[in-house]
Amino acid sequence: MKEFERYRLNILRERISFSFMKTAIPFYLGASIIDWVYVPHLWSEFLWIRIFSCLCFAILGWAVSTKQIFKTKIIRHGSYLVTGILGAGLGYMTYRTGGLESPYYAGLNWVGIGTLAFWPGRHSDRAIWMLTTYGPVFLFVIISQQPMFTPLALLASIFMIGTILLSVISNVLTMRSLRVELQLRGQLQNLIQDKDKIIEIKSSESANLKRLAKQFSPAVIQAIESRTISLTERARKKVAIIFVDVVGSTSRSNSIDHGDYQKAMDLFFDLTIKLLLARNVTVANFMGDGLMAIVNAPFPVENFEQHALETCLELLQATKKRQRSLREFWHEDFHIRIGVSSGYSNVGFFPNTDFGVYTAIGDSVNLASRLCSNAESSSVATTKAIVVAAQEKLNDYHVKHGASISTFKGFAGHQIEYFIVAPKVDGNAIAESETCPLCTSPVRVASDLGDCVVIRCTSCQYSDVQSKSDRSAA
Repeated sequence: MKEFERYRLNILRERISFSFMKTAIPFYLGASIIDWVYVPHLWSEFLWIRIFSCLCFAILGWAVSTKQIFKTKIIRHGSYLVTGILGAGLGYMTYRTGGLESPYYAGLNWVGIGTLAFWPGRHSDRAIWMLTTYGPVFLFVIISQQPMFTPLALLASIFMIGTILLSVISNVLTMRSLRVELQLRGQLQNLIQDKDKIIEIKSSESANLKRLAKQFSPAVIQAIESRTISLTERARKKVAIIFVDVVGSTSRSNSIDHGDYQKAMDLFFDLTIKLLLARNVTVANFMGDGLMAIVNAPFPVENFEQHALETCLELLQATKKRQRSLREFWHEDFHIRIGVSSGYSNVGFFPNTDFGVYTAIGDSVNLASRLCSNAESSSVATTKAIVVAAQEKLNDYHVKHGASISTFKGFAGHQIEYFIVAPKVDGNAIAESETCPLCTSPVRVASDLGDCVVIRCTSCQYSDVQSKSDRSAA
């Protein structure tokens, strides 16, 4: 059953019960006084009709109002039965007092108004109520062959028809209002439920954000609040991965005072995290004496490979500038090493939002970790692609060829070259030229990187990083 039909049926049950017990019985019995005044010779006959009818009303009213037997058929059939009893009783009284010219005929209007206007029903219900209310009087008139078309009978019938029309129109309009009311009530209930859900979601998000704010980079928190990412979202993106490690941290932790060790590490992490955040680099994981960071997620960064290497070189410089403060607690020169790689990785919360962190998973992450392990003190180990991307920014740095990553654990068979970038000690520009392997145009040295140079074709987009020793041998 549709919701509105259930709602209408519930109202019908309540109004039928009220009509039977509070209206029909007292008024129907009370009308015997009119019988005694108007037709005293029929008073006792009409009284028995009224008493029998009221007993039926009482039984039906109890049946309809009892929730244990609250069924559609009992309610609807009960309403048909009561109008039938009323119509039959008043029809007989009309027949006995003069037919359609009798005042009892006009009394049916009370039944019509109370039923057709007050009870919520369907079109089929209204039709049955009209037939059971007014049908018996016409049946008695036809059977008794009483006149039907006298002026008074026609006038009474016209008045009756007007009553029926007004009552039905009132009922239809009431049903429309009830339908709209139910719809608005449903919408209000949905809004309340949505509001509760929103409050619950926002409360959960607020709790998560408070938790995340203690663990993650502000860039991650900002991305969640701005809906750039969601707590459950994971994406495959091309990013640059940075691994930073303190050289000799384990041995120093065993050879110097724990308090001095912790102060040095605190100072290092303080300057490192502030620098990374200032350059829009996402701090992902902390790993004892090092950390992992992501460039180009969750927010995009233009020329992210170049940006990543520039950030690493700036971190080398910042660490060097704080060397005096760091040496005070470290009791020797404080050095770091960095590994940087780029490629497609899965970024998001791993393993989940309850226990995980915003991080990246993929070969580029593993490669950055291996590069960091193979970097020299105060240097950055990175791939050829990143060196080429940042070549214009490397004139003040020394770039050394580091062979192939095939020597790294887990990367056997990979022939990708990697390079070591460190502050330049001396650098004399090499002016050489050769032929481009793609278009045979002249290739010239674009940047001197110390042990290596960046060469670039004068016509096409070809560029490469080459070791000076390899060029000399060639």
